[in-house]
Amino acid sequence: MPPVAWVAGLLVGGFLLGYVARNFLVWWRQEDTDDEEFDRVFSTAISHLIAGRSSEAMDELTRAARLRTDVIGVYLILGDLHRDRGQFDRALRIHGSLLGRSDMSRADRALALSSLGEDYRLAGLTDRARDAYRQAIEIETRSPMALKGLLRFEIEERNWAAAVEHEEKVLRIEPARSGRTLSFLYYEMGMEALRGDDEKGAFRALQKAIAVDERVYPAHLYLGDLHHKAGRSNKAIESWERIVELEPRLLHLVYDRLEQVCAEQGERERLDQICHRVAGRDPSDWRVRLLLAEKENDRGNPEAAYRHLLDAARAHPGSASVHRALWRMAAARGPDRRVTREMAELIHGGDLFVDALICGTCRFRSRTYLWRCPQCHEWDTFREENPPLPPAEKIGTGPTPPGALDA
Repeated sequence: MPPVAWVAGLLVGGFLLGYVARNFLVWWRQEDTDDEEFDRVFSTAISHLIAGRSSEAMDELTRAARLRTDVIGVYLILGDLHRDRGQFDRALRIHGSLLGRSDMSRADRALALSSLGEDYRLAGLTDRARDAYRQAIEIETRSPMALKGLLRFEIEERNWAAAVEHEEKVLRIEPARSGRTLSFLYYEMGMEALRGDDEKGAFRALQKAIAVDERVYPAHLYLGDLHHKAGRSNKAIESWERIVELEPRLLHLVYDRLEQVCAEQGERERLDQICHRVAGRDPSDWRVRLLLAEKENDRGNPEAAYRHLLDAARAHPGSASVHRALWRMAAARGPDRRVTREMAELIHGGDLFVDALICGTCRFRSRTYLWRCPQCHEWDTFREENPPLPPAEKIGTGPTPPGALDA
């Protein structure tokens, strides 16, 4: 969540319900027109802020600050808005000026230091940012903003153990917070241990990752690798199959591993069953149909392979990967009027595109599936860039024939 939105939410929920509620009766009895004016102006500013009108919000907050210099929350939000607009000098000046005040509570002072830390961090002054965050925690040990700021630094520097410690503190303060970040931090600890040939440490960290959040798929992936290396093939298969159970569309990421171990175990039909089960549950999963086509072609069943490729093309008409596979098969089969006609219908009116994956946070594009975005450093954000179009809009070959997936 953006810092301004986070602080606004905190202040609306905390300041308005806490500070205002605590002083409401006093304000009411004073019958002070300045207070009434402040209340109206501040409420208008918050309305502009929630609606995304930052310029109007800043104008109203500036008016509110002139009316009531004692309301710390006005300055905190105003400084954050300047920071979000890249005006770091103004943000630093506003947040820094609060620290010289003697009328601030410990919680407000910690929040001002945390905001100052954000100003320094985004301005590239990392040492000053760290110092501000640490001062905030010395004043208020349960300052989530300061803890998250230090957590961000530990993640950037790949200090996974320290990052885990900070994230666990944040989770204790915010019990409604998802454990997904903590789970990925344990996963990163496991990968760091693997790179250092510490397989026992890696095993423990990956198990912790899964215990915190089972849907952190790479933990299952590499835990399966460790099981396989230790000769526990059944455990390895269970780990990789669990990924498919949780997210069937990730089958292509574990397919080669499953194929190798199932062959070693003499259970080739097990992988066939997994593929057909995934395909049967999701008609739009074109990747599993490519895998099925490849298997049938290797077995000498080109007609069955071709039907799977047609199903893949219906599910994802513009996919360059699917069309390459179709053309390779057409070339191998030789002249065939039916195949030529069906492929012409598939291509008609459509543009091919590379099957890229895109980060849902920063829009970074990748040809391969990445567990962590190299640009924004968020975990598990990659999705297919172009969702499949409805078959009726692109293809005139009709629905998949009954039993085609069982061929």
